[in-house]
Amino acid sequence: MENERDDAERPLLVVLKGILHNEYEQDLEVISSETLKHESYPSLTQEEFCQLLDKMSHLIKTMASSNMDLKQTEAFLTSQTKRREGKITEMQSKTVAKFWKTNRMRIHEIVVRRSLFGTAIFKGLSWKFEVPTHHSRSRQSNTGVEDQLTPVAIVQIKCAQEEKGEQMLQNSSTLNFELNEEDLTSLLRSMEEIDDKINEMSNEDESKLQFSA
Repeated sequence: MENERDDAERPLLVVLKGILHNEYEQDLEVISSETLKHESYPSLTQEEFCQLLDKMSHLIKTMASSNMDLKQTEAFLTSQTKRREGKITEMQSKTVAKFWKTNRMRIHEIVVRRSLFGTAIFKGLSWKFEVPTHHSRSRQSNTGVEDQLTPVAIVQIKCAQEEKGEQMLQNSSTLNFELNEEDLTSLLRSMEEIDDKINEMSNEDESKLQFSA
């Protein structure tokens, strides 16, 4: 029975390892979907295999984004087996859980490294509004009358230095800078565009899952 279960899991593990290789270990040569299909599910059509590949990639991406622990993983994958459309099988759920247990920390470290600023790791961002009061902050109008001072946004980006690739130093650094009204408006507009794009991509992924077998 154990050997039969291993044989059933092996094709999907090949797919999951291919996702790890292509989407996370990006410094290596990409494995084509045709090669993955040949080594895992040769009886599937290319379209069917791509649907399976997209579904598994979305699952791993979702789990990696929140670095799910084993309990969260179990709850998440169980919910995926109960979906009305695009659900995964019990065997797929167990195989993904097995893969995640083995590769969770490896994937998390890769995701963290991608958020590096040089040798610093991004820890957080905060901002506040202040009204300038110093005379040097005032502006003179064409009539010689001092304009009313406008608020500025004080932005703080916190980073921590990385040592020896993995070990974090205790001290962290903070980058401070100001944004005037025009700069802040432009930044907020860019953030809205990014948010819209993320939502658009999420909806596309959700649609793919719903129509996947």
